[in-house]
Amino acid sequence: MTEEDSCLDVVLGLYGYENMMQQGHAELLELAGIKIPEEYTYCPCQEGATHNAHKWLIQATQEKFRPKSTKKRWEEPAFEWISENSIQVLDIGEKLGLFGRTSSKGKDFDCVAVFGATVPTMESRIHDLVTRIETKELTTKQVFLLTGERYADINGDGESAIQRVAEKLNTAPSQVTEATLMSSIYEDMVLNTQKLKNIPVTTINAPAKKEGAKTFRPNTVDTIVAFLDTLQPGECQTTLFISQAPYIKAQAESVRAVMYMRRHKMNFEVVGERVVTTTNTLMAYHLLIALAGEFYGGFDRVSRKIDSLTPCCFRYRKNPL
Repeated sequence: MTEEDSCLDVVLGLYGYENMMQQGHAELLELAGIKIPEEYTYCPCQEGATHNAHKWLIQATQEKFRPKSTKKRWEEPAFEWISENSIQVLDIGEKLGLFGRTSSKGKDFDCVAVFGATVPTMESRIHDLVTRIETKELTTKQVFLLTGERYADINGDGESAIQRVAEKLNTAPSQVTEATLMSSIYEDMVLNTQKLKNIPVTTINAPAKKEGAKTFRPNTVDTIVAFLDTLQPGECQTTLFISQAPYIKAQAESVRAVMYMRRHKMNFEVVGERVVTTTNTLMAYHLLIALAGEFYGGFDRVSRKIDSLTPCCFRYRKNPL
């Protein structure tokens, strides 16, 4: 960051993306057909322009990166521009470091919390936990599996995985849930793992949300809140959350937001394993959902940062997060 940075550069810098405009964010916006307002691309800015640029970024990426659709994340995206430009989108994601593996700064954690998802992603995240434990990259006293109330989906979870859990639990496939899937995956993976099999594990099943006659599946924030609600005072003072690229930074913003909202004092980190990018549109869609989620989830935090800064063009310490 320099005194010549634009208001939008300042906003992106507060999300941890220094020189992001040069690294590809402007290209992503262009691919989506988003024109950056001229007043956000040069200095000096008018008073309040940094906040306006921030709000504009949230609105633009929510509309074009995260389309409102009845489709689930494991289905094809709703916007043609994503399908037509998936290779370019994935290349930009690589340049921005959104597909890479992250390591924790700490090693000893009171608790580890693994975010739920569909079966392939849950398997990857639990495997990541096992690997970090087995290679002595981390130690922990408790493990929490963070799931949300939903029934298993053949398209996202896979028919064979659902059937296997149904037989294991002696229940109908239609009664298999994300919570039972994740618990079963965890049990199978740690069965022969000396360092994990004797560590207590708790499955968190955040309840679905109801608005009138409609029911909505819980999101990341809901599972974090449900996790915190189960803790005793002083429990899990240090926690490692396990996600997976490209959602690591987005879910880290969600954790920060909940901790601030709940005034909960917890030292935490969010890490995840690298994913191998492919040229399919679904992976490009996941990248864009993650990026939009990161901006949206960090809105309040970054807004507070902007409030503490001088107008638009300024110098600040590197790594302000």
